[in-house]
Amino acid sequence: MCLAMFGYVANDTIIKYFASSLPISQTISIRGIFVTILISIFCWSQSAFKDPIVRRDLPLIILRSITDVCATIFFLTALLKMPLANVSAILQTLPLTVTLLGALLLGERFGFYRAFAIFFGFIGILLIIKPGSAGFNNYSLFAITAVLFITFREIITRKISSNSSVFLITLITATSITVVGFAGGIIMQNWVPVQTDILIALMTASLFIFIAYYFSIPAMQFGEISFVSPFRFTLMIWAVIFGFLFFNEIPDLLTIIGLCIVIAAGLLTYYRESSFRKKN
Repeated sequence: MCLAMFGYVANDTIIKYFASSLPISQTISIRGIFVTILISIFCWSQSAFKDPIVRRDLPLIILRSITDVCATIFFLTALLKMPLANVSAILQTLPLTVTLLGALLLGERFGFYRAFAIFFGFIGILLIIKPGSAGFNNYSLFAITAVLFITFREIITRKISSNSSVFLITLITATSITVVGFAGGIIMQNWVPVQTDILIALMTASLFIFIAYYFSIPAMQFGEISFVSPFRFTLMIWAVIFGFLFFNEIPDLLTIIGLCIVIAAGLLTYYRESSFRKKN
């Protein structure tokens, strides 16, 4: 899981550093081509194309792809306009938003400790984005919107049958994102010539995304969730390090405090989930 988080942040860093001069649709489509190729090769090597997609899951898979496309657009927009550590910190609220919507939409458990964790988690987010202050970045709202779309994606994923191949679902999602990127380029007609170094950077970014997928899927499939999930927070360590090394970004005190609160709230959520599973 630590390697997966490294892969995600390395991808984000490359995109932020090299692709800021490209339209988002162009970045999405070029990177998407390479990601789709890598995932296709992996599916072929694992004979995943022989695995089934349950027909009744198709509407959910399509809806999942739509939410992932929207999340990608909003996230990349925020990434290019915000400090790396800040946008990564906002993503750390995902366990809290999934818990909240899981209770509201799926009727999952929602006790005192989870409510407590969510309440303080969102206080942490307010400290990070600083609404109403001179340090407020409007693009924080894009990052929050990305979290909401990712949350809906996770809720939809829980409704998809376990009989549908996770690898094919990932491939369908990657392909959908790529197609939407090209469609956006056709509609906006704002693509620009791509320099060789940027093309190589996007190829490298796609490799890191693939590495993240490759290590996160078996970690969640075969590792105990209560043990593996907290290691997602190592993403913040990589984000702070890369933000400093490549962009000279140093989180301010309020951001650090907010980040610590968000991580503590997420760990409390994982702990309560682990305790409940052991009891049952």
